[in-house]
Amino acid sequence: MTLKTDIISDISTFTNTDEFGTSVIWTPKGGIAQPAFDAILNEIILHGDPNQDQGVVQPDASINAATTDLSGIKEGDNISANSVNYETFGAAYLDLEKSGMSFVDLRLVNETLI
Repeated sequence: MTLKTDIISDISTFTNTDEFGTSVIWTPKGGIAQPAFDAILNEIILHGDPNQDQGVVQPDASINAATTDLSGIKEGDNISANSVNYETFGAAYLDLEKSGMSFVDLRLVNETLI
C-alpha cells in the first residue's frame, strides 16, 4: 500500500464528526439537497477594514471534504453547515494535490459585499 492510498483511506476518519468534521448538506443551485456528508468547516472571521474606500471580497468560510463528496459542485450552490447557510464562492479546488481532498470557498447567503 502506498502513502497516497493510506491518506485517501484516512479521509473519512479525518472528516468524521467525532474528530474534526461537521455534517454538511449540499444543494445544487435550483436543485434538490444531496445526502449529508462530513467535511471540515473553516470559518473565517477576518474581514477588511470597513473604513477603507475599497471593499474587500473574500470568503466567509471554506470546507474541505473528500473529492467524491464535492464532485459537480459549482459556484452559487448552497452549503448548510452548523445551521448556517452558505453559498459557494468562486471555483471549487478539486483535488489539486491528488490527495483525495478538495475544498471550496463559501460566503454567507444574502451577504452584501462592500
